[in-house]
Amino acid sequence: MRFTLLTIGSRGDVQPLVALGQGLRRAGHEVRIATFETFRPLVEQAGLVLAPLVGNAKTLTESEDADALVESGQNIAQHVRAIRAISRKLTQTEGYWESFSQACRGAEAIIYNYTAPQGYHLAERFKIPGILVAPTPAVAPTGDFPHPFWPGEPKLGAIFNRMTHSVCEQFMWQPFRTMINQWRLEHLGLPPMSMRGPYSLMRRSLVLYSCSPSVIPRASGWGEQVQLTGFWYSDPVRWEPDRRMTDFLKSGSRPVYIGFGSVGVGNEEASIQLAREALRLSGQRGIVGVRQPGSVDAANDFLPVGDVPYEWLFPKMACVVHHGGAGTTAAAFRDGIPNVVFPHFSDQPFWGRRIAELGVGPMPIPGKELTAGRLAAAITETLNDPAILQKAALLGEKIRPEDGVRKAVEVITWYLGRSQSRQSEVVNRAKPSWQYGQEQELLIEKRRRN
Repeated sequence: MRFTLLTIGSRGDVQPLVALGQGLRRAGHEVRIATFETFRPLVEQAGLVLAPLVGNAKTLTESEDADALVESGQNIAQHVRAIRAISRKLTQTEGYWESFSQACRGAEAIIYNYTAPQGYHLAERFKIPGILVAPTPAVAPTGDFPHPFWPGEPKLGAIFNRMTHSVCEQFMWQPFRTMINQWRLEHLGLPPMSMRGPYSLMRRSLVLYSCSPSVIPRASGWGEQVQLTGFWYSDPVRWEPDRRMTDFLKSGSRPVYIGFGSVGVGNEEASIQLAREALRLSGQRGIVGVRQPGSVDAANDFLPVGDVPYEWLFPKMACVVHHGGAGTTAAAFRDGIPNVVFPHFSDQPFWGRRIAELGVGPMPIPGKELTAGRLAAAITETLNDPAILQKAALLGEKIRPEDGVRKAVEVITWYLGRSQSRQSEVVNRAKPSWQYGQEQELLIEKRRRN
């Protein structure tokens, strides 16, 4: 089959879809990754084809609105306002909406990240299956725990927990309702969605959570269409460290890795200084991920680095200090490395709490309350606690054999096979190339006129 895998966001939102794309390709399918041009190297190095979306990923990671997103913390209203501001800038870019349709023409199924709900509408437009994927259990309501975006973790019972999922869902729909409905009418030739939005309809199809059941047990209320597959890890890449890296690793004890994620934490210079001071106070050597490593001075106990594959780096670390992004968290889990987390927004606090609950790291430090002293104390606590080190190692042993990508491909095959009669119609209707037929464009024009 021909798949388009659609995702919008930072590297952490693209990497899992790339991993899934590699698995689908190994199973004999054709795969396109639809995302921003910025990620072409990541996609093509994985042996996949990029279907570029119009827009600049830096709008999401390196802008005033991106800083506002980080500063929103666990304030859901501020979080949504920041995302809406970013979305407005992207949608005002000429050709933005058209690039979505172009990326999906000729596909026989669309697999879309929860950061790109446009995939649902495109699947409806082209009358093909749409499969929703997410790294965090934020799509299918349950009474077992609150929505991962909900501030704090109130323990008020199943009814309240389920209510938080409905509330967060509407926070993510109402501010974008007019924008999406205008796109459906003007570009897709589809009727507008109801006030309630598309999420209940999205859940009627397959929902894949790319996280491990060893980390997130299956929740009550999830139907057969909601599947936990295990984490999605990309195939190992060929990567060789430079002399500076190898010399640093050989020159002393295992270092601590400190990373701020591709979105960052606002003022990078101040963050780097905080990291230096925390390492000094804790008496640890450190490798710190920065955007421009050449602009930051190294030292005997401090090495700034750029893009280093986590699967190569993390097994050499004593612990991993990070923002709580799902991708970084999953990488540390796999390698049996303790986590120290300073979450800011979105699902980061959820992962920070889960790390503490599993005993593979200390309680998270809210990003707005992070100081060099508090970070140093958390690093020291982690490295001096045998229970944390042991639990992290045992969790890694459970996760490494899971092969979440293979499981996801199997589930996708099962789902599409279960709807074989409907799928046969799709196959018969599909054209032998990625370009959709002219009759589809005539249909859209007819709907517009009507």
